[in-house]
Amino acid sequence: MKIENWKLEIRNGQSIMEVLVAVTIGAIIIGSATGAIILAINVNLQSRSTQIATGYAQEALGNLKSVAEGNWLKLYSVPAKGPSTQYYLAVYKTLSGTVAVTNDSPSVSGTATTFTADLVAGDNIIINSLPFTVGTVNSDTLLTLSSNYTGTTTSGLAITRDFSIRSGTEQIVSNNVTYTRSFSVQNVNRDACGSGSISSGAPVACSGTTGILEDPSTQQIIVTVSWPIRGGSNTSTATFTQYFSRTADQVMKFIDWSGGTTTSVFTQPTNQYTSQTGLNVSATGAIQLQ
Repeated sequence: MKIENWKLEIRNGQSIMEVLVAVTIGAIIIGSATGAIILAINVNLQSRSTQIATGYAQEALGNLKSVAEGNWLKLYSVPAKGPSTQYYLAVYKTLSGTVAVTNDSPSVSGTATTFTADLVAGDNIIINSLPFTVGTVNSDTLLTLSSNYTGTTTSGLAITRDFSIRSGTEQIVSNNVTYTRSFSVQNVNRDACGSGSISSGAPVACSGTTGILEDPSTQQIIVTVSWPIRGGSNTSTATFTQYFSRTADQVMKFIDWSGGTTTSVFTQPTNQYTSQTGLNVSATGAIQLQ
């Protein structure tokens, strides 16, 4: 009888051990499955973030292409070039409110305007179909142009911000993720004295058709979009490179030079001009540089 009880106790001990082993194995399996699920979620979120970043980069490249086609010098003449200098693009936008302007004055007064939120110094704006550059944003209802207003004194005019290149980066929030976007501009060199294939080499003086020179009709644009990696302090970055070429030239056509000389700055054709040495306008509708 005692032997049978001893056997029963052994069997009970074995059952408890089996349960403990099974629980441990189950915990390991559940932990592994949970880790795999979390990893899959993070990978899926990262893939989605990459797709969103790609969309923002393509949007920037599309807008920059419009700038290049509309005004090549705006892109070519940025203050500094190279990957270390970052810019972002303030897009075309009709601003709130109306403005009043005075002929031959740089002051622009606004009504129900929000200049401090919409504009910064250096932005390109359009008033009454005339292009200007913002010199200073004084307040929400007052700004100063970098040159005098050349149109007629009037009020109640709409004001539009044209595509404007600004220094620095911009932040875009999507699905609670903050994306940082910017671009850089870089000159492009070509072999065959600037007319051949794109070259990564430094400029080399031409000898016949041999040599490397800058091609002023081509610029390299690098758009960078970065965002934080979920669950950590690191960031992920996507970089997109594209070459833009100058495809059109803006020409200002003057058909009448009878207005005489002036010291004003003009942004559209007029019949006046600034006197220069060697300038001959004796023939009506013609100008000759001697």
